[in-house]
This record gives sequence, C-alpha cells and structure tokens, in this order.
Amino acid sequence: MVSSVVGSASSVTESNSVQQNYLDKNKRFKTGKPFTGVASRLTINPEYTAESFKNSVRSLLRAYDEGPNAPADADISPALNFVFRKPFRHMVFPDFFRGPIEGVEVELLSQKFDSLSTDLFQLSQTKELASDRVQEFAQVSSTLREDVRPWLQEITGVELTKEVDMRGGRYTYTDRLVCHDDRLSSRKIAYVYYVTSSDWSAEDGGTLDLYESICMNDNLVPGELEKRILPLRNSVVFFFVSDDSFHEVSEVLSLTKSRLSLTGWFHTSKPPKPRVEYQESPEAQLFNFKPGTVAEARICRLAKPDDVMLRRAKNKYKSELQKHRATDVRHLLAEDLYQSLVMELRQHDHALPWAVPANRNTSGRYRYVDIPADFQWLKELPNMSHLVQTIFSGQFLQSLMDINGKQLAITRQKPKPDEKREGVNGTTKSSRQETIKFAISVYQCRLERFEHGDYTLKNFDAVQMDNVLDLFYFIDCERLEKDCGGSLVFVEVDDSPDDEWDPIVQFDGTPNCLSIVKRDQGHVFYTEYVNHRWVRRNGGRPFYRLWVSLPLEMDDTAESSSESEQADDTSADEDDRLHEPDAIPAALSNSETDEDEEE
Repeated sequence: MVSSVVGSASSVTESNSVQQNYLDKNKRFKTGKPFTGVASRLTINPEYTAESFKNSVRSLLRAYDEGPNAPADADISPALNFVFRKPFRHMVFPDFFRGPIEGVEVELLSQKFDSLSTDLFQLSQTKELASDRVQEFAQVSSTLREDVRPWLQEITGVELTKEVDMRGGRYTYTDRLVCHDDRLSSRKIAYVYYVTSSDWSAEDGGTLDLYESICMNDNLVPGELEKRILPLRNSVVFFFVSDDSFHEVSEVLSLTKSRLSLTGWFHTSKPPKPRVEYQESPEAQLFNFKPGTVAEARICRLAKPDDVMLRRAKNKYKSELQKHRATDVRHLLAEDLYQSLVMELRQHDHALPWAVPANRNTSGRYRYVDIPADFQWLKELPNMSHLVQTIFSGQFLQSLMDINGKQLAITRQKPKPDEKREGVNGTTKSSRQETIKFAISVYQCRLERFEHGDYTLKNFDAVQMDNVLDLFYFIDCERLEKDCGGSLVFVEVDDSPDDEWDPIVQFDGTPNCLSIVKRDQGHVFYTEYVNHRWVRRNGGRPFYRLWVSLPLEMDDTAESSSESEQADDTSADEDDRLHEPDAIPAALSNSETDEDEEE
C-alpha cells in the first residue's frame, strides 16, 4: 500500500508577497542594479532544536537500528510524525526554516539553470551553490554547514565532514528523475529543501517516491512503491544513503508550476563499501534460430526478389550505414499487413506472457517477452509470426548482408554420414547427398512494450556484444512524436552521467520502420522515458518495438573459416554461394534437394 506524507498546510508559510518579489526582481534586472543575495541567515525552526524533540528523534532512530527492545532514552512519541523506518530511514520536517524564504526562492530563480537529459533524468539544474564563490547563497550555505550539519550529527549519531553539496533543481512539465539509490563516494545523508509554490498538490506530480527493496541473488533491488512525499514549500526531507535507499522524483504533471528545490548531501569520512549490482545477463548468450520462410514476397520490402529498385534502395541504406552507423528502412511491411499486426497486438496484449526487468535500478521499467528460437508462442499471433519468420528468412538476411557489407554469423549444421532421411519425393537418401543445414546466431529476439512511465537505462549488458547488427522495428506509435519521449538513443559507453549526453544516433519511433544500427563495444543505448504527452495524444495506449540483435562475422574469423572449409568440396561450394544474391534463400531454406539438382 502506498502511503503519502502531505504535512500540515497551516504550518507552511503563505507567501502573499512572492509575486511582488518577482516584480521587484525583474526591476533589478531591468535597471542593471545587482541583487545582493539572501539578505539574512536562515535558522532552523525552534520546535526542531528543542532538547526534548532531539532526544525523541535520537531514541526513535536508535530503536529503528537496534529493534523494538532497544532501551528508550526519551519519549519517542514527539518524533513519530517526522521520523520513519519504511521503506528506509528518512525524516520529513515541514516548516523547517525561519527567515527569508521568499528571498531564497527569488535568488534561486535568478541563477542560470542548465537543461539536462540522460537516461536517468530530465530537469534543469544550477551549478554548485555551496561554493564560497557563490556569494548569493553564502547565508544558506552557512546555515547548512554551521547549523544543520551539527544538528544532524546530534540526532543521528553519525559523524559528518564539513563537506556539503547544494544545487538548485527546477522540474517543469514532464521532467522527472527515475529510480536510483544515490550511492556515490562518501555521501551519507541526502537532503531536499522545497521552494515550491504553496498550492502544490498531488495532481501536480513531482512527488519524492520511496521504494521498498527486495533481495535477489544476494543483492538488493527496488521493489514496489511504498510512499509518496509531496514537495511542500519550506519543508525538508532527509534520508540515509544506503544499499536500499531507492527513490525517484515522479514526473511533473503541472503545465504552469515549477518544482523548485535545493538538493545535496552531507558526507562522511567513511565511504561505504562498493556494491556489485545485480545484472540480469552477466554474460552475453548466443541462440541459434532456424531459418524462417516468407509467405509472400510482397509483404516485406527487404524480402522481395532482387531487382533494380531494391538494389538502389539497398545501396542507399548501405551508404547511410557506413556514414552514420545507422539507417532507417521505412514502410518495411505492406500497409495491410502492418495494420493487421497493430490490431493483433492490441487484441492479444493482455494475454501475452509479458515479463519485467528484475532490477529497474540498472535496467529500467517496461515489459517484454523473449521470442524463443522455435517461434512456438507466435502461433497465436499469425501476423507477428509472419514478421519474425520474414526477418529470419534467406531473402531478408541476404538483404541485410548486402546493406551491411559483412557476413552474419551463420552456423553450418552437417548431418551425420550414416544418417538416412526421407527425400524430396518420399524416397530415402544418404545425408551426404543433402543440402547442409544452417542456423542463424542471435543475441536477442525480443518484443518490447512501452507505455506512460516506461523507460530503459543504459544497456551495459550490450557492451559485451561486440560487432553487432541491431534491428529495431516500431509498431503502433503513430502519435509518438519526439517530445513524448520513447526515443531510442545510442551514446558512448564512457559518457559522464553528470553531463548531458550527445547522442551518436537517435530514433524517434517511426511506425512501420526498421532501424538498423551497426554497434560495437564502445556504444550503449537506452529508451527515453515515455512522458505524459503520450497520454494526452493517444489516451495511454502502449506502443511496441521488436528488437533483434545479430552478431557479425569478424574479418579474420571469416577468412580462417573460409580456408578451413575449402578442404570439403561440398562445404566450399555452399560457402561460395553465401556471397551470391540468390544463395542465401536456397542455403537457408527448409527444402531438401540433391547436389545434382543444385548444380
């Protein structure tokens, strides 16, 4: 059950002069007169500095640490409305400061905010404000170091260094910060001080959401949402940074209000031990998929018989892939099949065996279903089956190799010499006379489902896959424009998480479009958070993406493989045919023909 901390509206100072302060501030800008910053020092609400209250908080925190049988040094009842154990230890204090609250807000708004967007967040943030060089916030920094830090040490019993971080954060419509735990270097106690408007409500979003934790393979991962905390004006939230401090800032839904805050950490001289994150796929695995068949050549643009138009198109895709490492094949399927596929997924969405990532802290939030190599569960979805079978057909794979200019990883499966099988007309023949069978090596074949609030994080599992051709096919996303999120973004592995990333390639989700990406270990990708605009435009219906990841043959491997197979005449003939336009359909077909017929 999700609980909510709303606080006391009467305890929050009503700011009737805020609008006038904005006007005064604008006048200062227009006249060119400098603003001197927060004029006087903030002080902690005397209610929270009283000895009886501090003793109560200290005793309650000790009870949370040592259990209900811990000896009580004081009456804990005064602290019960402010100090909480679940889902992890945190404290919420409304009406925390006394002093020039409006001045803090005005000065914060005068700072330069840089817009930041990564897989984890979208927000605007100031530079570090606790620095001695930022005179406008010297009084606030002094309060944090000289008043709040000793007060925290006293009530928590934790020794804190004089290092204090402070940045301004501004969240506007669709901004958010997804689930994470804040564990980094020497951070010990995180804080958020809210300077939001006094009429902020749950409908405006922007809550601080706290998640319970569950143990998986001896590691803690986020569980269910446990609690929402409203960003009430002049309130502050403290929480202990730990293995289980999973939290996020929910998406801001207000079109007119900004969620303003000062955030940072108090540090300890004893940083926590590094933790090994739970990974769903510690090692990249290869699967062998059987060749597919094309029901009708007309249904897929890359599965048609080779002609002048198709060769021109493939040359265009090849040029784009060489130049940008990516290309788009628009209108991949015939329109009637695409529309049938859309309706099929809508009708069967509730019945598909969807799974979710085990650790949203490393993988994100979305649903998916892995397609097995035998295509078994696709029998209930004939149109999806047509699509997947076509992708693994000889015609389609030959087009991919023409576009990419490299061989796909194809496994040759030779029958046993003494094996007897049924021939073309029901006759039996030696397996030596049969066409050698093939299987396509695949890293991933997955149908993904995204709706409002879904996203994927930087896929570090993909780093293990070197020299890969990724295929992404977008379904039922007709109104998914760039400002809705949901874009597929490729970045460098070593891009700093504290900076905005420069995408190498970005796909905004064009319906009935196949995006082809040539990727190596230097690149990872993520899916942008699907924001509230998607709900406003399509009513909240999900969209789908088929992801197929195919390993490519390394140049030296391909050469040595070719040399070793020349010893066998039959294998050599087949290998030569792999480079011819019409060879792959024959080599990967399920039919069995004699060598004489092939020649």
